[in-house]
Amino acid sequence: MSSPVLIPSTGQTVADLTGLIGLLQLAGSRGALPQNFQPPGLMDPHYVPPSRGQNFIIVQAMLIACSILFVILRIWARFSSRLGKLFLDDYVLVIALVR
Repeated sequence: MSSPVLIPSTGQTVADLTGLIGLLQLAGSRGALPQNFQPPGLMDPHYVPPSRGQNFIIVQAMLIACSILFVILRIWARFSSRLGKLFLDDYVLVIALVR
């Protein structure tokens, strides 16, 4: 098996560049990208795309905190009501929160 031919300036293979050109032509036909657009990875071989992972973690933590708060409020409301006991749907809700 032969190794792919690397382009020294970018470190990408010819197949990578061919795929990028195909994507550019597809996007260009819809007018989404300018004609002279080049992906950042072609202009700078050390380009690292920005990550939004930290934002996703923050949003997920906030949603988990809200879920826990609402389950606690529901259980508190059940105990403070006239019946003062939990039903099957409350147990299922707690199991779903834990899983």
